[in-house]
Amino acid sequence: MSTSADPTDSSLPGPQTWPLIRSAITSLPLLRYRLLGGEINVVKGVLAGLVAHDRDEPLDVEEWTRIVLYDLRERNGLNLRALRQHQAAVAVTRSRYPFLNTITAPTLVIHGTADAFLPIEHGRRLAAAIPPARGLWLEDAGHPFPYPDMPRVMTAIMRHLDAANPG
Repeated sequence: MSTSADPTDSSLPGPQTWPLIRSAITSLPLLRYRLLGGEINVVKGVLAGLVAHDRDEPLDVEEWTRIVLYDLRERNGLNLRALRQHQAAVAVTRSRYPFLNTITAPTLVIHGTADAFLPIEHGRRLAAAIPPARGLWLEDAGHPFPYPDMPRVMTAIMRHLDAANPG
């Protein structure tokens, strides 16, 4: 999901700076919820962000509240140390392309067509490098998870798993 076999591959487009900056700028008004502190304000901030992204499906406020509270209470919210470690791991990663053609397991690559962090070309190349892979390309979806239209994504994942294990 929203990944690359080689994020340092110079033949593929890298992170697009302007969409990332624009996303940060549009998020600034939502930071007031986080700055005020407290779980309720974090939930409000996430819900406001979801509403602001022109969702096609209805927003399940109760479900999203449960997700946000779980992240805050069980995962301690956004872990900046883990984020820095992830960035460091990406910076030193090497190509996995030489190994991908050995994968025989059914594989589903899911990637948003509007991913500014790892453009869609990364997902398409990843799927092409794994012989049994098929791609699910999410129109206008960016990098952040959960994706818009998660019911469709979950249905695709369940169908993929059911087809891989018929029995």
